[in-house]
Order: sequence, then structure tokens, then C-alpha cells
Amino acid sequence: MQNQDSSSDAFISFSSDAFRATLHKLRWYWLIVPAALVALAIVINVAGEDRYEAYTILAPAEERSGGLSDMLGGLGSLGSLAGLQLGDQKLTNTMLAVELLKSREFLYGLIEKYDLQAALVAVDYWSQEDGLVIDEQDLAEYPEIWRAYNELMKHFTVNYDRALGKVTLTFSHQSPEFASQLLTNMVSEINSVMRQRETQQIQQRIDYLQQQAVLSEIAQVEVALYSLLQEQYKQMMLVAVNEDHVFETIDPPFKPHQVAGLPLIAWIILMAMLGVFIMSIVTILMSYRITRD
Repeated sequence: MQNQDSSSDAFISFSSDAFRATLHKLRWYWLIVPAALVALAIVINVAGEDRYEAYTILAPAEERSGGLSDMLGGLGSLGSLAGLQLGDQKLTNTMLAVELLKSREFLYGLIEKYDLQAALVAVDYWSQEDGLVIDEQDLAEYPEIWRAYNELMKHFTVNYDRALGKVTLTFSHQSPEFASQLLTNMVSEINSVMRQRETQQIQQRIDYLQQQAVLSEIAQVEVALYSLLQEQYKQMMLVAVNEDHVFETIDPPFKPHQVAGLPLIAWIILMAMLGVFIMSIVTILMSYRITRD
């Protein structure tokens, strides 16, 4: 037993000696590695472009208020009788709008309507004094709209939280004004597009119901069809007057005042800690190897 204890003490002593010897041997690396990582962080931050991230929080209007489709109440069975799908319309519209926000058709139209090509593919720099400065040479070199779409999608995200009933849009750009304005235009356009789609669908249903009401020879069916027709006119009116047809803005996009991401001092601290951690692992492993040998 005494031999085991003495062997253990000797091992611990030898390990401590090995650790101190290794630490002395690597003393300059303890300075070089953290310093190199800190320098790398500084170079990357200085060389990289500053981007400002704007965001907006939206509430699906139908989920908040119960939705236009809830107006139909007990007429769901009558809608089925007429061949109409009137249930779960609010969920479908919200999910459809979220997918449209990421679609090529919608974003191509947004880029063309608001002339976003230059601000997406040909930015030279942005400053408080000069604003957004465009590189005309880059603009002439990359005139294709798909390049602007790809650049937009790199920095644009849509997050639909069904549990909380909210949609968050974020977009980062060299210009804080452009970032916030793009989101403002995007929300306006998606509501407009969804209103147009809804109006067309309602008009198709109205045309169908009118045709069936004229052709019907059964009084009860005719009454049911005209009742459905009345509800469609009500829905058409609500769609026409409601500008926030799909999304109601909870938190509008404001001009961001700080550069997105961690500040330089945070990167310096993190990289210095990483360097110390790496050297600690290397020192321990080398000490263990010496102890075993």
C-alpha cells in the first residue's frame, strides 16, 4: 500500500515537473498563438465590409382577427355543396405569403419595380456623408437580374413562428437606409400581391355562383347560392379596404444604427481566449506524452 502511494506521489510530482517543463518550452507560443489569432480577427474585421441589419415583425392578419374566412361561419357546408373550399383559408394564405416572399417571381418583380439592381450588385461604399455610392463599372458588368436576386437572398431571411403567430423579416446591407426601406417596400408589395390574388379568386367564385344561381331550378339551392354570393361580396369588400391584407406590421423596420455582428473588441477577446485554450490543450498533451515516456 505504501509502495502504491509513493508511486502515485512520484507520478504526480513527475507530471507536474513535466507540465512546468513543457510550459517553459512553449512559453513563446503562449504569446505567439493568441497574438496571431487576435491579429487575424483584426484583419478580417478591417478588410470585411460593414453591414447593417434591419428587421420587421409582422402578424398574420387572419390569425390575429380570426380571418376573413371566419365570416362564413356555418356556411362551410353550403360551400362544400357549391364546390367551394372555404375552410382553413387563413393558414393557407399566411403560408402562401411566406413562400411568395422567397420566390423568384415576387423578388424579381420587387427588384424591377423599385430599381434595386445597382444597390444589390454594384455598391462601392456607404457613408453618412456620401450616402450609398454605386460603382458604375460593376453595374455595367453585372446587369443580370438573377445576380441581384442571389445577392438579396444571401442576406434576407424569413422566419415564420406559427406558435407565436408572427413572421420576422431580416435583411442586411451596407446602407442602413436601404436595408430598412427594402423591408418596408417588401411588406407593402406582399400585401398588395396577396390582395390581388384574393380578389381574383373571389371574383371567380362570384362568377361561378352567379352562373349556378341562374341555372338552378330548385328554390332551396338557389337561396343557398345567393346566400353564398352575398358572403363573397362581403369578403370582396373587406379585401378591397384592408391594406394589411395578409400581414399587419407589429414592429416596423427602423434604420439600424449599429453594424451587424459582434464588435471588434468582442472578437479580440474571443480569439485571445481561443488562443489560450489551444495552448492549454497542447501543453497538457505534450506533458502527458513526456510523463508516459
